[in-house]
Amino acid sequence: MKNFKKLILMNVVSLIVFILISIGVKFTKLFTNLDLYVSSMFSSVTSSFLIMFSKNIHFIFDTTSMVVISIIISIFLLIKHSRKNAAFLSITMLADALILLILKLLLEIPRPISNFITETDFSFPSGHATTTVVFFGILSYLIINKYKNVNFEIALASFFMVLLISFTRLYLGIHWFSDVLGGIFLGEFILTGSLIIKHVLENGRS
Repeated sequence: MKNFKKLILMNVVSLIVFILISIGVKFTKLFTNLDLYVSSMFSSVTSSFLIMFSKNIHFIFDTTSMVVISIIISIFLLIKHSRKNAAFLSITMLADALILLILKLLLEIPRPISNFITETDFSFPSGHATTTVVFFGILSYLIINKYKNVNFEIALASFFMVLLISFTRLYLGIHWFSDVLGGIFLGEFILTGSLIIKHVLENGRS
């Protein structure tokens, strides 16, 4: 019950923060100076290795690619007779993709001009940042539930992946800092929301 209340608190807080960031991005210039500063800071660092590495991360962790990867993992879970976890992963990832599509179309925030990657969709929130939080959050949940003694290692690995992918978005100049920040909080909202729904369906509110 205590952990469930913490989950609800995290869900509410992440939603509120995401809404505040969205308002700041859409209707004010709250993040303009910070976005420009972070963008100029990353553009001043030139490395052929980082460019190639970031491009590979871009394609591997694209929202569509992650949905496909999630479906493959869900099929594996089905084979292992874990239907609930398979449905949990695939449905959450599909919901993640749908929510991102709707929000991008509603907010219509233009992307920064990148010298490395051409993107045609809108910028806010970052799909890579959002999907990374959701995907690795679910994987962490599933692994920790099965192997209780790896909590710290799995949490650290997931945190590292979120930071790494967020870094590549900024390094390639595909997103503003506010896009990535908003994506992280949106991802946390989707992740905790899916865990709350899963808990309620399986155990009720207790």
